[in-house]
Amino acid sequence: MRKFFWKASKTGDKYEFNKCLQNIDSINPHAMAYLAAIKTCHWSKLAFDNSIKCDHVTNNMTEAFNSMLKDFRAMTYLGLMEYIRRMVMNRFQLRKEDYSRLGNGIPPPVNKKIKENSVKCRILRTLHSSQGKYEMLGLNRAYTADLNDKTCKCGQ
Repeated sequence: MRKFFWKASKTGDKYEFNKCLQNIDSINPHAMAYLAAIKTCHWSKLAFDNSIKCDHVTNNMTEAFNSMLKDFRAMTYLGLMEYIRRMVMNRFQLRKEDYSRLGNGIPPPVNKKIKENSVKCRILRTLHSSQGKYEMLGLNRAYTADLNDKTCKCGQ
């Protein structure tokens, strides 16, 4: 009966699936009644969602996450979740300490992007309008930016 169950759970062929269920029913009707009470999509590949293209997750993100858990993977769910919570809190604290050492408070990747964009926008002429408000005049268009509200009419 166990052989027929695993064959039914792994097959994608409806005829083969029904044949295995008939064999299970002939061996043990109580087992068949038990399986009938469970939705097929929870235990058989035949009823799984076809939009899912992969039944095996081994991507870099999963591998990196599993390597971070190390020996804690064998813990109970509650213990594992507590370990992950503490690990995330520790990482947030380390990042906060790293960025608090910066003089201007702007993280290096953001600062780099600001410098790159400032070089790209040199075709614009900037006019100071009022406190924190500027107007950038381009070749074909003018944009207004409010640094206090962190908005720009260009949409970016």
